[in-house]
Amino acid sequence: MEELHFQLTHFHFKLPPKSLSFLEVGKQKPWVDKKLAEDQFRSAFKEGIKYKLKQLKEGIKRETYTYAYFSKSFLDLLSQFASSELEQLQSYVQNKQIILVGGCAFNSLSYLCSNSLFEQEVRLHLATLEKYFESQPEVFINTACIYTDDMAEILIKAGYKGAFAGANQWHLGGKESQQLFKANTQKAFGLLLVEQQANAQNGIQLVNGWSTAYDLQESNYFPQKRIRIEAEVLSNAPTYSVHLPISAGNWSFQITQYVSSGLQRTFLSECKKLIESNEAVLNEQQLEAVLCLLQPTEMIKMRSGNEQESYGQFVNSMNLLTAIQLSSSRS
Repeated sequence: MEELHFQLTHFHFKLPPKSLSFLEVGKQKPWVDKKLAEDQFRSAFKEGIKYKLKQLKEGIKRETYTYAYFSKSFLDLLSQFASSELEQLQSYVQNKQIILVGGCAFNSLSYLCSNSLFEQEVRLHLATLEKYFESQPEVFINTACIYTDDMAEILIKAGYKGAFAGANQWHLGGKESQQLFKANTQKAFGLLLVEQQANAQNGIQLVNGWSTAYDLQESNYFPQKRIRIEAEVLSNAPTYSVHLPISAGNWSFQITQYVSSGLQRTFLSECKKLIESNEAVLNEQQLEAVLCLLQPTEMIKMRSGNEQESYGQFVNSMNLLTAIQLSSSRS
């Protein structure tokens, strides 16, 4: 089977949740600090985002095309403050020089909370790519490249042909170390196994374009191979079965670091209750706020080395979650 060589560059911009005291919970206040996000984006664009996008475009000139993931928050802010850059990206996508990869709209850990919430975020990202690029991706990458068999069924329903997954040796079970596998699903679904080391010189690499936790920061473009995930290709591929979540080896945190503390588990449990009781009720603003609370940068704060800071993060997240719940009850 032909070996795949390419990089997938990620661009995200985190949205900061508001600070909300218990006394403010019942008040109609914004849950996401859009003003702060806008100020931060303007500054970050000058200091680094513009250069990172230039790197991406230079790589395209050398290698003809590349793969990229753009979160909803990144594209919304780029459209607002750097529309000419977005227009260039749109042109590259139209000319098939950028191959879009789908993901979670706000680069959140929704899959660790609720399948229903994860599915809503997946579809929101698809709608975002349709809005900005009039294009629908065929391949998906979850935040931190998290993957399980159950996730594949959700992605098949959303129209995806394949997804990226970490190359875990235990799950490979001695199978030949290759890159294209098929998922443990009834319908054909491809799995592209990524390199577990950031300094690997070949294979599939995950690159941090902006505001993600992949260790690989610089884009060293090498000869690319287009992804082919068709039924005839998958028919001869071995099965890669993953019952418990695995992630990319070059993501800076292990999955357990997002779910191991009592505060994290309690928050995820309460968040799941909210979603299951309001699945058809949450509007776009409420959904956005919940997903922003599940961004990796927010979840990891609940297990920082400082107990007071961890508890403060938990209390604020719970206050916001309660406010969202009250708002959904009124609507």
